[in-house]
Amino acid sequence: MRRRTMIMKLSAVGAAVVGVGALVQAGAAQHARRAVAPGANGPIAFARTPDIWLANSDGSGAHAVTTRLQPVRAYDPAWAPDGIQLAFTASGGKTGIWIVKRDGTGAKQVTTDLNDSGPTWSPDGKKIAFIRSENRAVDLYVVAATGGAATDITTGLGRAVDDPEWSPDGSRIAFSDGSDLYLANSGGSGVTKIPRSAARRATHPSWSPDGSRIAFATLNEIWTVAPDGSGETKLTGDVGEVHEISWSPDGSQIAYIADVRASRSRPRRARSPRAGARPGRSGAPTPRRSGPGA
Repeated sequence: MRRRTMIMKLSAVGAAVVGVGALVQAGAAQHARRAVAPGANGPIAFARTPDIWLANSDGSGAHAVTTRLQPVRAYDPAWAPDGIQLAFTASGGKTGIWIVKRDGTGAKQVTTDLNDSGPTWSPDGKKIAFIRSENRAVDLYVVAATGGAATDITTGLGRAVDDPEWSPDGSRIAFSDGSDLYLANSGGSGVTKIPRSAARRATHPSWSPDGSRIAFATLNEIWTVAPDGSGETKLTGDVGEVHEISWSPDGSQIAYIADVRASRSRPRRARSPRAGARPGRSGAPTPRRSGPGA
């Protein structure tokens, strides 16, 4: 299966498809939001069994960074905001969430539970959120990047947590249960469901850079909504099954990865922005590329 990376330019009247990236293999598309190092032209991290690999954006210089941890199987790579460290999930002898420097040194086990997966860093790089599946529950946990006791911030929710995404200020984490969107206080003080007007499925939440909007997928469409549930806005028609969403640093564009073969119609250009609407000045968004460069 192959997936296509699309880019939308936002405007007051909606969004338009303004560019199409290269086709990517499905395996590389998974976790693409966390795959690109912060900064301009940073290396891409990806899982190639049994290791985490890095490569330049043109595919050159590919090399494994977790070979010293064998017989570990490493996957779910996630760059830290500093672009120096990676968090990843490990199984096969040394389980849990690990971190390692981009040169392959400094490997550290952060959690030891074999049911932990999907790490994602807080904006300040001090904490890591991850998913733990046990006893038929799938909860969201937060742990210090230095290790220690992890805090279950969705305990008692009774929903299967997926797609955790930190807010820009680090105070909240948005996530989906495969049907609805939720917000959890990152300190563990409560979880709220984002009210929405329609009963459509909502997945893959992604915060806008200013924290005022959350983009999400409804299987084959892109929508946005305010954290309080207001201003629900449809941005696209059927674009195929959506797998990842990411905003550009200035909030003017959204990149997403979709399985175009799952679409009943080919993506089409939306209505042009109204006269006077000014697009953002930054280039097309590359998933998770912000902060200090490599």
